[in-house]
Amino acid sequence: TKPNGHGEVHRLLHTSGLAAALRREGIAHLCFLQDTNALVFHALPAALGVSISRNLALNFVSVHRRAGGASGALLTLTHETDGRRVLANVEYNQLEPLLRAASGGHRGDDPDPATG
Repeated sequence: TKPNGHGEVHRLLHTSGLAAALRREGIAHLCFLQDTNALVFHALPAALGVSISRNLALNFVSVHRRAGGASGALLTLTHETDGRRVLANVEYNQLEPLLRAASGGHRGDDPDPATG
């Protein structure tokens, strides 16, 4: 039903030319609200202020996620050979295969025994 998840909106903004048009019109900041994060309305003004004051290109506001839930997760991905790290939002429909691949098939989107 959503093959590219919430990330599709970013691709469409770019490929449609809308992002460039907004920039030409002087729009400097854009906020995305996702259906799994309704509490963001309370944190959005502070997050936007921090983003502007620190000149951040991207910022995340998230809520606690339960393992196996239909919401994405923020993950720090580390390259196996050179140790490069990147923070990424991984959509829930890609999370299980990614975790299984990274653990050699041993662990997926399962609750942590210590934290649930």
